Amino acid sequence: MNNQKKIGIATLMMAFLVCIGAAASAQTLRDRMKIAQDQVPVSVQNAFKQDFASISEGDKGNWYVYYEQESQNGRNVMRPLSYIYRSKGKEDKFEIQYDPQGKLESAKGAAKTESNGLRSTSDNNN
Repeated sequence: MNNQKKIGIATLMMAFLVCIGAAASAQTLRDRMKIAQDQVPVSVQNAFKQDFASISEGDKGNWYVYYEQESQNGRNVMRPLSYIYRSKGKEDKFEIQYDPQGKLESAKGAAKTESNGLRSTSDNNN
């Protein structure tokens, strides 16, 4: 093989590796993380208190944020996708999920207060 062909092949291989590296760094990561209640947006906290008043007063559940993380201009940027309240008490187990604006996405194992018209304890998508 002559030198021009070797240089051409090496150049193509380098370009290919750069493209693969760029594609790998542009991937989005989705994950869930436990957070403190004061890290939950006020809109989500208010909706939770309104929708599940009896639960929010005495339960010792935990809040989680489901988020998307991607690299933008060399910085990692996290964007919340939903907030989840989960409790695994001795008698009751439930999970309640809100979008970042405070809209109820699902409720498993818990019923909303009667004033909101929803009494089902199954998965509720509003």
